[in-house]
Amino acid sequence: MSNNTTLRCLGPDALPAEAERLVPQDINYVLVPGTNISAPWMTECCAPNQVSLISGCYLWCEIPGQPATF
Repeated sequence: MSNNTTLRCLGPDALPAEAERLVPQDINYVLVPGTNISAPWMTECCAPNQVSLISGCYLWCEIPGQPATF
C-alpha cells in the first residue's frame, strides 16, 4: 500500500483515526506504532503477508485468518 498522506506521529498510546482509514476495513489487520518493517515480532505475526509502513510512524499488515477450533 502506498500513499502520500502525512500523519502526525502521536506515540504508542494513540493511533490516529487517519492511520486506520488508510487500511482496508474489510480485512483483519494489525496497526501499531513503529518504524521497523523487518521487526521479527511483526513479521512473524503477519506472515505470510507483508508488513507496511504508514507515514513513517505506523506498521500495519493483514493478519492471516486463523482456522476455527472447536
